Amino acid sequence: MRNRRSILIISMILLAILLIAPSALAHSAFIKAEVNDGKIVTQSFYSGDQPMKQAKIRVYDSTGKQLLEAKTDDKGKYEFDIPKDVDSLKIVVQDLLGLRAEKDLSKEELYKQKIIYLNPSIIL
Repeated sequence: MRNRRSILIISMILLAILLIAPSALAHSAFIKAEVNDGKIVTQSFYSGDQPMKQAKIRVYDSTGKQLLEAKTDDKGKYEFDIPKDVDSLKIVVQDLLGLRAEKDLSKEELYKQKIIYLNPSIIL
C-alpha cells in the first residue's frame, strides 16, 4: 500500500516535469536596454516578441553588489535612473521558471544613447 502510494506520487511528479519542460525549453529570453537622459529603459521578452510579464529584474554594480530589484510590468518593461558613480552595470532579468537574460554594460555604454540587445539564454 505504501509502496504503491510512493510510486503514484513519483509518477505524478515526473508527468508534471514532462509537461512543463518542453515549453521552457522552447523559449529564449532577451532584454533590450535603451539609455536616454540618465535613465535606462528595459524591455524584456521571449522569442516571438512575447513580453516577460512580472519577471524579476536585478541590477548589479561592477563589484557584484545588488543595487536594485524590481519586477517588469505586464509589457515586460522596467525603467530606472543610472546610479551615480558606477563603472559598469549588470542587468539580469529572470522569470518564474528560471529563464533569464543578462548583460554587462560598460561605463561608455551607460553614457551613450544607444540600444543594446542583451545576450539570450536557453534553459537546457
